[in-house]
Amino acid sequence: MHRAAIARDEAAFRAALALMLDAKPGRMEVLCGEYIRLAFRPLFEAPFHMTRPYAASLVDGMKVVAKESRSVPEAEFFTMPAEMTFMNRLQFGFYSLLARLDVTVDYAAIQREILAGLPE
Repeated sequence: MHRAAIARDEAAFRAALALMLDAKPGRMEVLCGEYIRLAFRPLFEAPFHMTRPYAASLVDGMKVVAKESRSVPEAEFFTMPAEMTFMNRLQFGFYSLLARLDVTVDYAAIQREILAGLPE
């Protein structure tokens, strides 16, 4: 997903997201996909200005997913992978700090450096 995001390849991002989520088709899959895409905006739109409203939108988005998940049919319900939950916790804190600093950063360039040392 990270490689697709920094390449701004929406199709590859959606394919990697579907693989990671292993979601059941339906409303919950759509909600989770929209939320995760929102969380990846700093990579897709780098350089990105991290603002308080953006950081707050991630918290709001997670609340929407949680609320909506209670009303989806059981055939469409799935649990988010634990790794995604952990990543979101880190993002909330990290993005909140960056928003307080009111900074614009090329997050894709930073991600490229990190990914350069990892196998594909």
